[in-house]
Amino acid sequence: MFTHRQLVRPSRLGARMHLRRRGRRGQDPVEDLRECCRASTAADKALGEAIQGAVAAGTPWREIGRVLGVAEAAGSGQDVINALARSKRDLWRRLWGAGGSDA
Repeated sequence: MFTHRQLVRPSRLGARMHLRRRGRRGQDPVEDLRECCRASTAADKALGEAIQGAVAAGTPWREIGRVLGVAEAAGSGQDVINALARSKRDLWRRLWGAGGSDA
């Protein structure tokens, strides 16, 4: 019997997609973290599949980088990966308040 209740769900607002946390937030912060990690992994998998489809359709890496908001001058998939990784690290530092020190 499936008893896991999804705490993070996608919601669409016009052309924008958002992930919303639902349910009993804060009662178990580690479970909240685990659920967000599951959602993040699912989003990364979907992004990877979309990128593979774009590459298979002949979309240049420069265009893929532009659509992702990184590396408009990217000449290769590795350039896009590196630029996206830098962008994610910067975002995580801002959102997590992590300036490099351990908690």
